[in-house]
Amino acid sequence: MREVYHKALRCRVVKRLLESIVRSTEKCQFWTLPLVLASGEIVDSEQEQISNGPSRGQVYTIGHSNHSIETFLELLERYEIEVLVDVRTNPFSRFSRQFSHDPLKSAIQSAGLKYLHLGKELGGKPKESEFYDAEGHIDYARIANSQRFAEGIERLAAGCANYRVVIMCAEENPTECHRRRLIGPVLAQHGIEEKHIRGNGELNLESELKQDEDNLFKSSEQLTLFAQPAPQKPWRSARPLKGKRMSED
Repeated sequence: MREVYHKALRCRVVKRLLESIVRSTEKCQFWTLPLVLASGEIVDSEQEQISNGPSRGQVYTIGHSNHSIETFLELLERYEIEVLVDVRTNPFSRFSRQFSHDPLKSAIQSAGLKYLHLGKELGGKPKESEFYDAEGHIDYARIANSQRFAEGIERLAAGCANYRVVIMCAEENPTECHRRRLIGPVLAQHGIEEKHIRGNGELNLESELKQDEDNLFKSSEQLTLFAQPAPQKPWRSARPLKGKRMSED
């Protein structure tokens, strides 16, 4: 009887050890294994990977604004960020060159973090005219229904299960930025809430921002016989962009 007990105990220990090894291996695959897309394309080493995993949790967002790189890294350190996902369509800045692709990636990696550019998949200013409405606004529904956006969201959501991830764009205020208006609602469908890191270091929860918007509408509406529901904004960019020179978003 004692031998049976010890044998069962050894089996449980071995099982836990194997499970631990599998979890560690899956986390390493975030960066080391190539990603094969639905199209069969194999992503190269520049397109570092996010491993498969349960898409539940949280994701931080941040706008680089005109911060110095030192201040920017301090903000990431404050919230213990491990991976920065750049979601600018064009990862270059004319006014804050420290946030152009090469110097930013170098600074992020020198700080011991990972850098991943997903501007092609999750960027807010696509080149194709099919993603714009008749008034020149970017139609977010059309982007969200595209295959490449879905692939980008899957990679981002899976990475959030294993890492503290921040998605970065240019605008300090997330209110009308596509990281909130386009990416945020889709991530919410995966059970992931955005947490917005502001330039002063404060953290705004997405749920709090939505509540503030609802309260602002209620306080500004005129008294009527019947309560009026808050108007729904069209799911598109705040400003028309078609025909204009595209910068970073």
